[in-house]
Amino acid sequence: MAQNQMTHLKLVRDEPKDDRKFLILIRGLPGSGKTTLATAIQEEGDADMWAADDFFVNDSGEYVFEPWRLAAAHSCCQMNVDASMNAGKPRIIVHNTFTRLWEFVAYDKMAVDHGYRVVIINCYDGGCTDEQLAERNTHGVPLETIKNMRERWEEVQGELTIDQLADLAES
Repeated sequence: MAQNQMTHLKLVRDEPKDDRKFLILIRGLPGSGKTTLATAIQEEGDADMWAADDFFVNDSGEYVFEPWRLAAAHSCCQMNVDASMNAGKPRIIVHNTFTRLWEFVAYDKMAVDHGYRVVIINCYDGGCTDEQLAERNTHGVPLETIKNMRERWEEVQGELTIDQLADLAES
């Protein structure tokens, strides 16, 4: 990601926005608890929840991953978020792995265009080893893929960790 894009991500979170509109981006390795956290946040009130993985759920509700369609899955997720923003949804949750900074750019631009405040929550590995993540993730992501994702993980300045989120909830 270019330096100006990285700076832009931080600035977007710091700019004053309509306090009633939030784009919540939940990131983490497979099996780290992204979907569990997203569901808990959604159950708190009026929120749309999206993930690239939604694209791979067929009409029978079965998850069928097709790696050659991954770009289309992310495009579909972004279109769903844009539609939610156009509808004025007060909270929109996206739970994807977001291992690299550039993966935030499209969502960042939409947030700017629609006046949403961006909150990034980092589940990272949920305190689990790669082997534990491979066992507990619901989409059958293999151990080697999880190891590769961990190796390419990029930190985001200003994101909230699960521990920080828990501290906020208690205060």
